[in-house]
Amino acid sequence: VRCSSCTTRSSKLLLPLNECRRKHLWWPWSCGHEKHAYEACQYHDYVARVKELKRQDAVASGSRTLLDLE
Repeated sequence: VRCSSCTTRSSKLLLPLNECRRKHLWWPWSCGHEKHAYEACQYHDYVARVKELKRQDAVASGSRTLLDLE
């Protein structure tokens, strides 16, 4: 399940990225900073979702040690 805050954070970065892309006719060497910021946000959201899924799996399997829930 994706949280709305994850989508909101990434979309706030996607809008300026797409504006920059349109302004520079989608040239691959332009908008590097905006692209990196957007992709980093996407990656961090992915890592957070995987971590949460692992935590949920640990709770569901009955393994409730502190190390599993971190």
